[in-house]
Amino acid sequence: MENTSYPCPACGASANLVTGCSGCGLGPYPPAAEVVRLDRQIGVLDREVEQARQTYQGLLRRLDETRQRRAELAAGTRARFPAPAPPRPVPVTPVPAPGRPETSTRTVQGLLFVLGGLLLGTAAIVFTAVAWASVGVAGRALILAAFTALALAVPMVSVRRGLRGTAETFAAVGLLLVLLDGYAAWAVNLAGVAGWPATRYAGLVAAVGAAVAAGYARLSRLTVPWFAALLVGQPVLPLLAVASRPSAAGWALVLTGVALGDLVVVVALRRRVAGGGAGHG
Repeated sequence: MENTSYPCPACGASANLVTGCSGCGLGPYPPAAEVVRLDRQIGVLDREVEQARQTYQGLLRRLDETRQRRAELAAGTRARFPAPAPPRPVPVTPVPAPGRPETSTRTVQGLLFVLGGLLLGTAAIVFTAVAWASVGVAGRALILAAFTALALAVPMVSVRRGLRGTAETFAAVGLLLVLLDGYAAWAVNLAGVAGWPATRYAGLVAAVGAAVAAGYARLSRLTVPWFAALLVGQPVLPLLAVASRPSAAGWALVLTGVALGDLVVVVALRRRVAGGGAGHG
């Protein structure tokens, strides 16, 4: 049976959990009895800890002795049987990496297309200026129309294939052919245009060329047609005004109109750039 006696916390006399204190009559007080029980348990645990400490120290000594013995045996073994020297590595001759091509296939393809466009434009100019008289009117119109349509169709295909430089070049050639078509119509007196004042007809051709370039720029989303439209549109008003023989004030008005047109183009381009930047942001 567990011992439940404890010293009374009030008077120090002997007490237990059944009858309480025999001296002052204080009833059973379990915390005081628990203190006594814990004191006994602490004594038992102290003895167990001391025993465990001695066991640990004994194991630690055995571990040190084992390690020392192992080191001595390993040193003797290495001294008697030295390790063989590692084999020399066989030198490997480096294989040179294949050099990169100086230009990519797409670059070469684009360059060839650009050169082809330039040659086509040169051929069109030479044909219009030199060989024009040796072909009939219908043949001339058909040839120039075919050249113009071909030159304006190539950029559409080139843009889809990612050849933007080629597209820009052929667009410039096609727009040049539009102007050459106007010259050819005047050279053969198509619809009696040869009877018109030369400057007025040139102004009309320039106006048509600028309109075609602007429309083609919106359709193809290329850059060169916009510049072509702006460039070809510059002499339209002066050429149309020459036949009227304007005075100095009239020329000032004409040139002011050209400047205002350029200003409108600049404002429109700025708004377009600002709108594109806001869309990306």
